[in-house]
Amino acid sequence: MQQLLRNCASFLRLFFVRQHCTMPMIVKGIALVESPEVLAPRRLSIFDGRRRLVQRTLGIFVRIASISFILCFIALGLLLIARHHYDADLRPLLDHHRLNKVPEEGSRPTPNTILQDRMRTYYPRSCSREDLTTRDYRDLMVPLVRGTSGDVGAATKTAAETVLTHGVAIFPRTLDGRLADSFRNYTLHRNRALDDTDQVYVMNAQNGKRRTRWSFAFGGNDRAHESYIDHPSVVPDVLKAIASHTPLALTLEALLGPDPAVVKMQTITAIRGAGDQGWHPDVNARAGAASHARNFALHLSLFVPLQDATYAMGSTGICPGSQFCTEIDGWMEDRCIQVASGLEAVGSSANNNRTRRVWGAGDAVLMNQNTFHRGAAYTDRNGGERAIIVITFASRPRESNGTLPEHPTRTPLPKIAGRPRRGDESVEVHVHGSNGLRDLHHGAETRILGLGTPLTSFGYTLRDMTNPVQSMSRFWSPLRCLGLAKPPKAHWGWDFLASLPGRVATESHRLKRDDLVEWLWRQQRADAGWLARVCFRCFLLERVPAAREDRGIWDVWFDASLAKGVARLRSWLARLLVALLLAAGALAHVSRRNGNLDESPSSSGPSLARFLGRLALAALLLVAIRWRVSRLALVKDIRSGIKLRPAFPPPPTEGRRRRGVLASNATSRYNTGAFNDSAPVFVTPSREDVLVGTRLHSLYLSGMNRFVDFHQGNRRWRRSIDGLGVPGLSSFWMDAMASSIVERQLKEGRFLYQSREDGRFVEMPKVEGRRFTRRALVASSVPLLAELDRTVSFMISHLLFESVLRDTPLCKVAAGNLELLRERMFGEVSDRAVPLNNRVRRRRRPMFRISTLRVKIDATVPKYVAPKPRTGPASKAGGSSKKRRRVDPKRIIALNKRKKKRK
Repeated sequence: MQQLLRNCASFLRLFFVRQHCTMPMIVKGIALVESPEVLAPRRLSIFDGRRRLVQRTLGIFVRIASISFILCFIALGLLLIARHHYDADLRPLLDHHRLNKVPEEGSRPTPNTILQDRMRTYYPRSCSREDLTTRDYRDLMVPLVRGTSGDVGAATKTAAETVLTHGVAIFPRTLDGRLADSFRNYTLHRNRALDDTDQVYVMNAQNGKRRTRWSFAFGGNDRAHESYIDHPSVVPDVLKAIASHTPLALTLEALLGPDPAVVKMQTITAIRGAGDQGWHPDVNARAGAASHARNFALHLSLFVPLQDATYAMGSTGICPGSQFCTEIDGWMEDRCIQVASGLEAVGSSANNNRTRRVWGAGDAVLMNQNTFHRGAAYTDRNGGERAIIVITFASRPRESNGTLPEHPTRTPLPKIAGRPRRGDESVEVHVHGSNGLRDLHHGAETRILGLGTPLTSFGYTLRDMTNPVQSMSRFWSPLRCLGLAKPPKAHWGWDFLASLPGRVATESHRLKRDDLVEWLWRQQRADAGWLARVCFRCFLLERVPAAREDRGIWDVWFDASLAKGVARLRSWLARLLVALLLAAGALAHVSRRNGNLDESPSSSGPSLARFLGRLALAALLLVAIRWRVSRLALVKDIRSGIKLRPAFPPPPTEGRRRRGVLASNATSRYNTGAFNDSAPVFVTPSREDVLVGTRLHSLYLSGMNRFVDFHQGNRRWRRSIDGLGVPGLSSFWMDAMASSIVERQLKEGRFLYQSREDGRFVEMPKVEGRRFTRRALVASSVPLLAELDRTVSFMISHLLFESVLRDTPLCKVAAGNLELLRERMFGEVSDRAVPLNNRVRRRRRPMFRISTLRVKIDATVPKYVAPKPRTGPASKAGGSSKKRRRVDPKRIIALNKRKKKRK
């Protein structure tokens, strides 16, 4: 019994003390405890102890080396995956976005600048004082809403038209006084604890050596400390109040699309002594939504004062109407105004009638970031700190679902009258990408954010502001910033990774060469931390690389850092492999010499099978990561070419124009602007001209669809049309009124048509100007025709600019047929012949005339009345009136064929 207990105790000691023992060792231990003499302690010599120490040391080294080798192998695999996708996917995307970089003034033209000029949606405009739209702040006010749906709709329409006309609109009482005062206290306490790293860039922040302006970014879930403010949840409450203001929210969605993205949330504080800022737009005036609407997203900024601000306190100055301008002269700066939303009495005397303009606390100002503005000087000696909230909204990026619908790589040509199709005639489609149209799909965002504005909020939208405690929580903030996950039923805003390529390629705000020099200096300081110093010494480039003309400076630095990291990890992996082989060989030799001195796992090291198994698992992990990255929607969009397509197709060459199949002369006439038989002559527009824009008719552009309609000449021309379109008016009076309006317009300006191919403007003949004016008169009298006209414009733009088949004759033919349909909708009788083939020419006849439409004033849909059948002249034989019989040419050809067969 005593021997049995001794054997059990020995087995338990062997099993629990040496927990990492393998099954052979357990079996061996069981065999050892069978004889009691084996359990006696073995006497070891001094040489046996040294050999056991060496064996254990080598075993520990082998374990550490094997783990380090596997970790280094994983790190090298991740870097190789990153470098592969950087070269194969991000490099073409960065080169594509590089075309949006604004060249320096006075630089020589480059292919990029020529391509930028061809991508324009509006002409470069230099403004003077005559371009100001108003100097009265009351023209910028949006009426208060009393709660009915009709008042809300009217206020929204007024606000949207005010922003499109003046670039600025004022929404009174967006925040109540209590919330504004609480947020002001929160802002002032945050300013006292700010350091240089927390500051957000603000122009003219210092007056000499004294700082007079502060700015910091805040999040939707920031909470104030209860020790210095009585309203800890003031930040989410303020955001919720702004998002719940119905006219403001509907105006933002009308101009930016549904649920616009939030790209910046910050505060700006100014004190006495702050100087005048220079007049500036918040985005680059030469490269923004105003000039290149299909390349840049539209930005709108919301300014909310937190106290009553007078002119002496430096209320924001604005130049109404300057959202169209590329630059302004000094005369216009003198005529700009400061923001005000009401009047207040000056002095305490009851008989004092003196008043002054004031920007009331909580009265929000919605401004197009292309509008020139500035922070005025603070000269009031008795005023306190002036603090405002600045929230910037942008058009939400179109979401790509990653699906790849099938498209044919060959499209059949349409059948043309008078031209028989020869066999299986089709046109081959050539697009960017190795797989042709099979991999192209819609939904990918090709625009980038405006250049120049700092970004502080990533991944959020307007609807997230209605519930910031949950949607902007600390759990969701990093996930939405990196574009990894979002709450259910939420939309993606502009996340950090989606906005980074465009900013890096164009060297936008905080991504210039000077910013890289400053950042590298900060990371290599002594107080930067040991981890940053180790990363820079081992993997990252410690100096600023040489600049390249075709690439951004941060792009060059990141590429060089990737190359350095890959080279360093490869050398480490080779050294670890050599050290691991040498240590494993030495361990095997020592173990064979020592025999059974030490059977612990730490002395024997991992087995070869276990090491290879772990290495195989690491390789499978890398393969899974590589496969998952290649399945991302962004990578698919880049490889299919949908993200790399320019906003407009390249203009066709003369040979392609001759080989192209044209359904009518409307295709070439409206695409190139060649209204006469000669080549188009391009001109420079002026503010008095009426512009017929052709490049802004897309649903995803939202408010930019009507951008050209608020050009100064277009607004004057629209005012002359308003009220003249009467339902049921005959075509004679419509033509007469159109002629009168055109004659009056030609005394002050011209009618200019924008070529769809290169974006430049050509002067329209007088006949085409009369046609355009007549269409506007008819559309104002028949709402259904107005909507049909807009729908046709959207369809043509989709075919020529957005469709995957946009550069094929199929889309050009369809666009020409839509132009014909538009002419027939408006009952126009064209005197231009339609070339059906080289011999036959036929005159177009209208499908119906305006005189055949009878529309009631209170009706929403016009009623179509069919024309009466025409009767022919009396016959020669009987003299009776008979209907004129139409001759069918196909029937005559068939009869002639039958006669020939009979003969």
